[in-house]
Amino acid sequence: MKIVVRNKESRPHHLVLFLPLWAVKLKVVSKALSKYNVSITVDEFHQEIKDAYKIIKQYVRKNGHFDLVKVDTHDGTHVQIRI
Repeated sequence: MKIVVRNKESRPHHLVLFLPLWAVKLKVVSKALSKYNVSITVDEFHQEIKDAYKIIKQYVRKNGHFDLVKVDTHDGTHVQIRI
């Protein structure tokens, strides 16, 4: 996963973060995210994330990478999350 954040004042410099998609599957991430959803246990949430990861991985293999989020604001800020 590649995250790009750029604004008008910081050009040509911008922030690019590379986050391995497999990191989403980690139990620590599931535990941190599950605290916002109290209706599900950590183990159930972790299993759902692992299932979603498999689907995303299959999609990327078949169709290539895609933009999950791409936002351009009127003040020149650009945010892009590419998987």
